[in-house]
Amino acid sequence: GLGAGEDLLPAAGLLAELRRLSSRQRAVEVMAERPRDACFCGASQICRSLDEIDFALQAGSPTGRMLLKAPWSGSGKGLRWVDGTKMDGPARNWCAHVLAKQEAVVVEPGYRRVADVALEFYAAGGKVSFLGYSLFLTDENGAYRGNRLLSDRRIEEELEACLPAGTLAKARQFLLGQLGRMLPSDYDGCLGVDMMVCRFEDEPCFRLHPCVEINLRMNMGVVAHGLYSRWLSPASEGIFRIDSFSAPALLQADHEQQQSAHPLVMRDGRIVSGYVSLVPVGATTRYRAAVWVHPVSG
Repeated sequence: GLGAGEDLLPAAGLLAELRRLSSRQRAVEVMAERPRDACFCGASQICRSLDEIDFALQAGSPTGRMLLKAPWSGSGKGLRWVDGTKMDGPARNWCAHVLAKQEAVVVEPGYRRVADVALEFYAAGGKVSFLGYSLFLTDENGAYRGNRLLSDRRIEEELEACLPAGTLAKARQFLLGQLGRMLPSDYDGCLGVDMMVCRFEDEPCFRLHPCVEINLRMNMGVVAHGLYSRWLSPASEGIFRIDSFSAPALLQADHEQQQSAHPLVMRDGRIVSGYVSLVPVGATTRYRAAVWVHPVSG
């Protein structure tokens, strides 16, 4: 018959542990330990009843909006915004549904986000090491859309131009310590911690939320970091983007237009400029992963 034998599947205990580690509750726990430094912002609370959610919403936020999160969901999914400090009927029904299915809802303040950034790590043998940065792009719902392809140094320069001095180094050391304590010694692989730069009316005007999400998997930030390191000329930068089209013919036409407008230029085995699709574009293709590269000006 179809399917795989049980001996080829992960053990039930391992799957349960991966599910536990993948819950947004782990980010709540990390945020509870964040340094009370003026360069950081962010708060997160796990609620297990509608009454607890109602109480948590009273804390308010700088934007007048609160964010509700399901403990488990896909990228950009499982999120619900609340205007003010009280849920309307649909939001209350949504929370009741999540509580019934997942037994908890995460409540967080809304912030004025100006940039999405992640720290990427690798864990093996009980040790966690820093891989690099990811400066990524999202849509209005928070779903991933792509990455800027930049060197770690360039990303640091851009972020440190607005953040208080030393913020990134403090965040990196904080997360290395938290992840080292959180992850079991047999976790072996990549992971990323999504963060965001937020704007405030008072000083410091820009602050870093150090743990929006924890992604325990090979993720697009690691892919983008590898693309830049392995394939881009040191004198170039670019965009790595995932997009979709309603019909294959539309993608085919755009693919040909991009190839014409941005011809690929390579030197010494690395991309200097141009467009390249990272997946074959054929008669039935509707989704694309591609890069657009250009020389760094100046």
